Amino acid sequence: MPDDFSLKPWGSFGYSDSGGTSKKPMYSEPDYTFICDQFNFLRHAHRTELDPRPTLGTNAQQLEWKARCSNWNVESEVHGGQSIWMRFVDPHHVDENFVYFPSTRRIRRGVIPPPYVNHECRECHQPYWAYALPKTEAYLYRLLGTTPILACMTADDEPAGLVGRDDKAPEGNLLAASEKVAMGEEPYEMRSAYIIEMIPTDANYINLRSIIWIDNETYVWLGAAFFESNRKTEIPELQEIASPLWRTRPAPESGNLFDLAGSFYLPLPYQPALPAHPEPAGFSQENQKRWFFRSVVPNHGAFDQKINAGSPDESTFSPRSLGN
Repeated sequence: MPDDFSLKPWGSFGYSDSGGTSKKPMYSEPDYTFICDQFNFLRHAHRTELDPRPTLGTNAQQLEWKARCSNWNVESEVHGGQSIWMRFVDPHHVDENFVYFPSTRRIRRGVIPPPYVNHECRECHQPYWAYALPKTEAYLYRLLGTTPILACMTADDEPAGLVGRDDKAPEGNLLAASEKVAMGEEPYEMRSAYIIEMIPTDANYINLRSIIWIDNETYVWLGAAFFESNRKTEIPELQEIASPLWRTRPAPESGNLFDLAGSFYLPLPYQPALPAHPEPAGFSQENQKRWFFRSVVPNHGAFDQKINAGSPDESTFSPRSLGN
């Protein structure tokens, strides 16, 4: 995890494959695309790269980190919602958030249940897995062994993963995804990984278990499989696969750091119903043609990304600044 991180804009793009083979193009699904106009992240505790280390200031609230998303955009509509997410050092303190609602111009404080990664936060909030992993104490862990695995550690492109994008979208439209895209080529290599099972400690969420693959040399995660066994679908146990593409860059004090180079694919056999799609999309007796992918990238067009640059400060994460 970095000590601070800023990215504008950041996108989670939805695609479907009508043919089911990698040689056929994928088609954009704008109704399943989410854009955060600006995402900021700041670590308060366990800082490793930037002073003051290991704790930012007095940290009276005993925070581990804060994250902020400004202006969620869905399709071409700017909803203007803003939120601040807070993680505490105390493992028994649930995450909290402050959400600004532009329709009422009010800020609401709440908690973020459940404390486990489910399909709702995976499909639209990828930084949760890239830079703000789930709370360690919320899971039990088992080492299942080791395995060789293909991984992209030194991606050539940023954003990486998809090619064939259409740049003819209307000016100012952040959701300018192409009508057709295809998988890009990146430098994969064979790595050795630990296989770790993550099981929620709360029996109410035992179905939200995960399998993760951790590189046994660099300790970055190379992939994950998420399970939700109680969903009522034709699929006996829903499984989604996450595959990050990493890029290396020099660390301030020697060695290398890894940051997400771009596309983070989630093959999704199921999508929740949205107003534009009253019926849930995915595999069913009536609809066998779609397989959903989610590409998570800084943005398909221009973007500004800073990692460990000291740019976000504490004032960025003040709830009083929401709506300004």
